[in-house]
Amino acid sequence: MKIDKTTAQSPKGEISLFTLTNASGASVTVSSLGAGIVAVMVPDRDGKLADVALGYKNPADYIADGPCAGKIPGRFANRIARGKFSLDGNEYTLAINNGPNALHGGPEGFQNRIWDSAVEGDSVVFTYHAADGEEGYPGNMTVKAVYTWTDDNELSLVLTAVTDAKTVVNLTNHVYFNLDGE
Repeated sequence: MKIDKTTAQSPKGEISLFTLTNASGASVTVSSLGAGIVAVMVPDRDGKLADVALGYKNPADYIADGPCAGKIPGRFANRIARGKFSLDGNEYTLAINNGPNALHGGPEGFQNRIWDSAVEGDSVVFTYHAADGEEGYPGNMTVKAVYTWTDDNELSLVLTAVTDAKTVVNLTNHVYFNLDGE
């Protein structure tokens, strides 16, 4: 597995982009902005490589995009009604960004943060440290996203979260596919 790193500048700082290329030339490109998937180049039925992940040409365009294209929203993917929840008798008020609701962790959710990044073997590992109170959520939390690409064109994503307090967490990846490759 070959892993190449490039960088791009954005208003949030430097974004690291990693392209994992397997023996057949198929590849996946992942980004430190939101620990997102920005390209999946796989062969079509005629063997021609095409990008099947929907996204943007400019890495900075991923900042605060409505659909969270390819990124990991959080601390809580989906909506929390009225931006409030109760846990162990305590009520928490979250940042509102979707009408009266909190959506995908708030306006500065995980998807809009630049994550730390490292190459470990044949994988790219992104790590984000969310502080207690960030966007209104309790507890310090460390989140890891590990992307692995195989010679069989299999993409694996393993998400883990460790916290020092009771909290809510709901992680996912928001990649969209266009299987036509256009």
